Amino acid sequence: MRGPNNKVIAAVGISGPMERLGRQPGRLHAAAVAATAARLSEHIANS
Repeated sequence: MRGPNNKVIAAVGISGPMERLGRQPGRLHAAAVAATAARLSEHIANS
């Protein structure tokens, strides 16, 4: 996540048991996590 000056201020990730996330959670969830981080960055920049 980036702040108003475009510097990285935080990170977003996911974790959980392999039984729920699978062996390669990045393939399933990376796009959603990246999109969420972008939306949060935009919200922070506009507040």
